Amino acid sequence: MYTAAISSQACPAIAVAVITSQMDHVSDINPPLCNGSGNGNLQVSTTGNAGPWNYAWFDASGHPVGSGSGTSSTFAGGAGQYTVIITEGINGAGCSDTLLLEILEPEPLAWVGLPHDTLIALPAPRC
Repeated sequence: MYTAAISSQACPAIAVAVITSQMDHVSDINPPLCNGSGNGNLQVSTTGNAGPWNYAWFDASGHPVGSGSGTSSTFAGGAGQYTVIITEGINGAGCSDTLLLEILEPEPLAWVGLPHDTLIALPAPRC
């Protein structure tokens, strides 16, 4: 916040100006391919007038799990909740945003047994 004293001969005044930055985020969440695998990922892209941005990723316990800088950042990992803190870079005023994202665990594959005398056949193609 900045304060400016403005005066004329007749009326002194003090004005307060709040300078903020605009950050907009788009997130993309990709779950793991299989239950129990750690190959999911989260991607956050940021636009606004104060980039490039710095990204700090944390797991649900608050432990750092990754970082990046630029207009986007990707974290790869297993199912769970993750927090990313996005701070303005050198062109910004020090503002930050915090996003909470979650990678969902896919359901485990279920084996469905068929009786031994079951015949599965596709119909013959028609020409």
